[in-house]
Amino acid sequence: MHSLTIVAIAATSIFSFTSAAPTKRSSSLETGFTINQVANPNFSGRHGPSHYAKAARKYGLEVSIKTTAAAVTGAAMVAGSIAPGSIGANPVGSGGVIVEYICPVTIGSQEFQLDFDTGSSDLWVAGAGAAGAQETYNPTSSALAGQSWSIQYGDGSTASGDVYSDSVTIGGAAVTGQSVELAEIADGTFFSGGSDGLLGLGFSNGNTILPQHANTWFDNAIAQGLPAVFAAKLTASSPGSYDFGLVNNASFTGELSYTDVDSSEGHWMFTPDEGEKGIVDTGTTLILLSSGGTSDYYSGTGATYDSEQQGYIFDCTTTLPDFSITIGSYKATVPGSDINFNPAGEDANGNALCFGAIQSNGDEIDFAIYGDAFLKSQYVVFDKRYGSERLGFAAQAS
Repeated sequence: MHSLTIVAIAATSIFSFTSAAPTKRSSSLETGFTINQVANPNFSGRHGPSHYAKAARKYGLEVSIKTTAAAVTGAAMVAGSIAPGSIGANPVGSGGVIVEYICPVTIGSQEFQLDFDTGSSDLWVAGAGAAGAQETYNPTSSALAGQSWSIQYGDGSTASGDVYSDSVTIGGAAVTGQSVELAEIADGTFFSGGSDGLLGLGFSNGNTILPQHANTWFDNAIAQGLPAVFAAKLTASSPGSYDFGLVNNASFTGELSYTDVDSSEGHWMFTPDEGEKGIVDTGTTLILLSSGGTSDYYSGTGATYDSEQQGYIFDCTTTLPDFSITIGSYKATVPGSDINFNPAGEDANGNALCFGAIQSNGDEIDFAIYGDAFLKSQYVVFDKRYGSERLGFAAQAS
């Protein structure tokens, strides 16, 4: 697995997960709930190389150093509107590596703006020593004895600190005994996009706390009464939503098409009947395919790879083809217009160029990443009910 490097010494080689027994069940957990998005006024605009750099850092791609440089020296940030896309999701940015979606989460009595990320399994927030965060966590109890976390991304950026136990509330539904990782030391790049941290919705075996891996908020919520399912409706032109503990039939058309999940690496990994094996990642903005898959998509469009911006660009007037994968009888389609991600300067003749929402993973990982550019046309169900793990896909209802 090519992702982040965990810097810690485990006391045992056997996975074990920590979670406290609930003291009280939340009625919201037992019945399920829907959280609607709200807009964040801090958002400043899309910038393709910045989003690409963020994804490259996350998955430890060798291109991460180059893409980070492109994010700083490439085309200027273009002010504009990013589609809202997750629970309380607010598009924000600060000119560096942009965070598109952040979510209001209450930890203890403090409110934070966190990234909701199905591509990771940690819940970490900024501490007093972390640069760039808007809000810092002030725990009211002592750190959990012997537990710590430390991560290092492919570009060398790091974060580390102690682990605490606290109540974590989303949409009025409180989960008790949740492990919260405090970023007491963190490079500024971790918080440069306006968020205060991250809430992972991947699988608990991907959690990085050592010596004992901790349960995610979702797994602890299940243990405390939440039906074992959540769904994402990340939309393009109006506020979207997350459903926890339920599937909202009004949010999609037709029937849900399900496929099995391989959770061995902590991801919502699936293999479509047609298309590249990949993970569903709400914490990544773009779609990252294999080098061959990326070049095949842009073949015949006139798109070219730009070394300065470290990605495929094309004439903004180009009509791009739709992108699709097939799950069972369902063809999940992203309109070609959604692949036109943002302006990326001009060519020698003064024609406007645009950056593509489909880019290459450099063949450094053996799976595609289906990020928000894919998800905003889909209703996706993350399902652990019935003793198995599966993903359900359907077209969003208008």
